[in-house]
Amino acid sequence: VKFTQFVACGFSYYKQNASKMVADKDRVVWVNNRGYDGEKFSSHHPGGELFLRLFGGRDASDAYATYHRRKFPHTKMAPYLVENKDEDSREIYPTSGTTEDDEDYLELCKEVNAKLRETGNIGGYATTMYWVKCWVIILASLFLEYKLIVTPTYTVAFLLGLVYAFIGLDIHHDAHHGAISKKPWVNYAYGLITDWSGSSGLLWLQQHVAIHHVECNGLDFDRDMLENPGIRLSQYHYDWPWMRLQHLYFLFSEPGYSVKQYIYDWYNMFTNSYEGVPISTLIKPWRRYVNMVTRILFFVRLFYLPAYLHGVYEYLPYFLVFWFTVGGYLAFFFLISHNHMEVYHVVDNKIVFARDPLDESKHRKNTLLARQTMTSCNVGGPLLAFFNGGLNYQIEHHLFPRVCHVHYSTIAPIVKKFCEKKGIPYIHFPTVWDNFVSTFLFMRSMGSAKRLERTWLKKGE
Repeated sequence: VKFTQFVACGFSYYKQNASKMVADKDRVVWVNNRGYDGEKFSSHHPGGELFLRLFGGRDASDAYATYHRRKFPHTKMAPYLVENKDEDSREIYPTSGTTEDDEDYLELCKEVNAKLRETGNIGGYATTMYWVKCWVIILASLFLEYKLIVTPTYTVAFLLGLVYAFIGLDIHHDAHHGAISKKPWVNYAYGLITDWSGSSGLLWLQQHVAIHHVECNGLDFDRDMLENPGIRLSQYHYDWPWMRLQHLYFLFSEPGYSVKQYIYDWYNMFTNSYEGVPISTLIKPWRRYVNMVTRILFFVRLFYLPAYLHGVYEYLPYFLVFWFTVGGYLAFFFLISHNHMEVYHVVDNKIVFARDPLDESKHRKNTLLARQTMTSCNVGGPLLAFFNGGLNYQIEHHLFPRVCHVHYSTIAPIVKKFCEKKGIPYIHFPTVWDNFVSTFLFMRSMGSAKRLERTWLKKGE
């Protein structure tokens, strides 16, 4: 019920405010409390205009730091300066991110950059091995698609589901983060495989880059942490009776991620928003239309055509195996990366221990380094990274999203040692099973924990 209310409110908010979110406000990109003209600078942005336009009306302080691994060049950018942010905050979208530089994080960047320089790849972009793997995955997907259309079997459907998951983890994820090449058009071209595979690259950029990476595990702004009647991830969320059993059923609900990705996201596309958060009006409309066309082509290619050839009822079971394999695999690794017994959340601009948010002895200052490290975890090693696009090194990925995943195992020891020196918890599970058990226990803990009230909600602030 609450989730439905949220969606309705988000739609209403968008309709009422769409006409206001243009020009003067939405064109401003904020960095360190200074506003820059995103419309004017976008065509000059070395990393391509899409990423910069995505942050129109948003604070990009943390995003700039993690993508460039250095301080923002305010002097160089002076010609694009619009205005300084006042106390009333003229940005459209509030954030739990930090607006000032994190000196500890910048110190870590120097060490990571030095290590990458040793490898001969200071930019941290894709290697030859990456390109070989990339095209093996692409060719395998085309072959398996052909087999599913012409002679569908459960084995082919399952394998295609896995390959589609690898497309998301190994190819489009790095591409959309600008991590495979210094050339923006290369990243954009390979990012289009998101749309070819039936998802939406634009929505993914909004949800993952503009929101999740900045607001990771933020109770108010990370849309992955939204309160819903199915899964409870925080003691501040409503405790429905059945949630006491969520540790038993959460695993079986994860394939449903495909329903959200392939069906519900039509709503997000038509409203040009993600879970009630409007996409910046700096984004050119044609990108949304491309997403819609490719999504239609996906269903024509992998559902309507084979259903016509073999009959709807005969083909539907194969399609569902394919569909739920994709969703189940992706959702499983997404969930265990940010939900485990030692995870932290961001609440009221503080980093708090998720299982005991009132324990002030465990509260941490909300800094870029601490937030990205303490809200994530790592699991396994280079072998799992090869298949999962390095996302088992979730900490390194959140700290350095523009570094291609093939380098994560190289820089991970540096990050771990630095965090230990700074007294920041760094969680790395040796196996997927260990990570899963911790997630299982966390889900049981959250499902049965007493609900906590947030005082600022009571005051209506």
